[in-house]
Amino acid sequence: MSQPKLQRPAGIALLAMMLLLLGVAGCAPSHVIKISLVNTSTDPITNIVVDYPNATFGRASLVPDKPFDYSIKATGDGPIKVEFTNAAGTITRYQGLSIHKDETASIELKFTQQGVIVKETKH
Repeated sequence: MSQPKLQRPAGIALLAMMLLLLGVAGCAPSHVIKISLVNTSTDPITNIVVDYPNATFGRASLVPDKPFDYSIKATGDGPIKVEFTNAAGTITRYQGLSIHKDETASIELKFTQQGVIVKETKH
């Protein structure tokens, strides 16, 4: 009586192919925008609000030279709006830079006591 031949090499090849495909799928771009808040002044700023299409995030305060990094996923198109209070208690607002759905980028928001300087790098 002859024994059936096992198809072990074919099974291993199929398993290897599935793992490879899962690995490639895991490397797909995640479409996030990394936002870095940097206080370039000598005094703290407070009540920082960053508003973007369909969401908002904020910080109670940001001291000089201590960046705060935050990642967002843009689910719509529109401007980034920033509001903060400087050391003198003056509320400052910025609106200008637009982001787009599924965009991948890095945005640095550099705060002074008078305003915001924006640097964007698209990936």
